[in-house]
Amino acid sequence: AAFLNALHSTPTALARAAGIHEFRMDEGRYEWLENGVNIVLKLRGLDPVLDGALDWLQTAPWTQHHYDGPFQLIHGGLESRHVLVDPSTGSLQGVIDWTDTHLGDAARDFVFLVTWKGWQFAEDVLQLYPRAIDREFRARLRHIAQLLSLMDLAYPHDPYDQKPDLARYLRYVHNAFAGSGA
Repeated sequence: AAFLNALHSTPTALARAAGIHEFRMDEGRYEWLENGVNIVLKLRGLDPVLDGALDWLQTAPWTQHHYDGPFQLIHGGLESRHVLVDPSTGSLQGVIDWTDTHLGDAARDFVFLVTWKGWQFAEDVLQLYPRAIDREFRARLRHIAQLLSLMDLAYPHDPYDQKPDLARYLRYVHNAFAGSGA
């Protein structure tokens, strides 16, 4: 919560001066999303929760709910492999891979909390997060977490891993869709 607060408190003028831009769904991102959907739909029958998630995917809009609030500096790729934690204390030691940094909706940076450790963990962090969140924050977070958990399954992250950890990516889907009826 302290890290996310510090990141999201960065003045947008300062971020813009550093060359950070607002997130935009462009043709390349739509293509990435469409390809990911086509890949993950081929996994039907692998897991009952995944099947429900795929049903959701076929009816849900692919883009996130509209966000009218003020943009904040967003890491944009806070997955467990980018968050360095001291295993003996559980304290945050660092955050790497800032290539997806942009100005956008703070909900995007909470996705990894949901997929990695589940909704209760995300809620626990939100209780400690001092910044105000709007009424639609959790709905946007749910939508983004569900969609990106499926994209994680479609595009395993480690290009050097010849045999991706399918169980981990399925756990991300399970976490994102917990309590959603999918």
